[in-house]
Amino acid sequence: MEFEHKELHTYFNDFWAILAGLLWSTIGIWGKLAYRFGIHPLPLATLRAVVAAAIFFIAVLARKRFRIGKNKLKSVLLLSILGFVGVTVNYGTYLYAVRMLPVALAAILLYTYPLITGIISRIFLKEPLTSRKILALCIALCGILGILDALSLQLSVTKIWGIIFGIATALSVSIYNVLSKVVVEQHSPDIVMFFNFLFGSMMLAIFTSVIAPEAWLTVRLDWQLWLVILALAVLPTVGGYFAFLLAVKNIGAARASILATVEPIAAALLAYIIFGESLKPVQMCGAALILTGVILLLSSEE
Repeated sequence: MEFEHKELHTYFNDFWAILAGLLWSTIGIWGKLAYRFGIHPLPLATLRAVVAAAIFFIAVLARKRFRIGKNKLKSVLLLSILGFVGVTVNYGTYLYAVRMLPVALAAILLYTYPLITGIISRIFLKEPLTSRKILALCIALCGILGILDALSLQLSVTKIWGIIFGIATALSVSIYNVLSKVVVEQHSPDIVMFFNFLFGSMMLAIFTSVIAPEAWLTVRLDWQLWLVILALAVLPTVGGYFAFLLAVKNIGAARASILATVEPIAAALLAYIIFGESLKPVQMCGAALILTGVILLLSSEE
């Protein structure tokens, strides 16, 4: 009976990681729905971050943890860098990728981030690159080449930019993961996320106002659009974060990350059901190779 209780508890903890992946899989869906109202990616990314920042601010106040460390100047600098990489760059590039590519393909490109993280960690943190990790990188690289080869016959300027934005998103997640190893040790996760969204949304707003001020005109006072923006901020952004945090606390980052790889699969299914988007057989094989490489890489860290 005790064994069954422990097994049930493990499944329950696994559920949080899977739920995080499922929630994250809706980012592209909400983005595509928002684009039907004519909104530009940059203000959409900004408003997503602003709403999330407000929610995390309430959470921080409720838990009375509004502290940013002894060296406030250094903490603010590190948190602002994290906000720039994890919110300004990540949210902006991913919503651009979703606008230019099928949702499933954007999600698959995003999930190359563990591979990029492994390379960055090897170069800058001198982490060992085992034979298993090398095999995982090679398998995933074959998958990426398969997807790009399938697209090569029908590439347009828009799709090329979409691929660039998708890879840029993965790169931003990788850099964020490496940097956050230092920052999270000094601050509670909710403080880190609040300042990430605060600084990230501020920089997104400034960037949009300088580069494309006319983009703000695409934000309409339409309750349906704002409902989509709210859903984008609350469900995958805040909800996905808390679900993943619960999973990491109970089953560890490696196992949680493996289970969260349901994200691109769920994204592909949702995109097919809602928008009729589908991947070609070669692209599906490439996606399967990428996920195989990612799972192999993450499992080596358990």
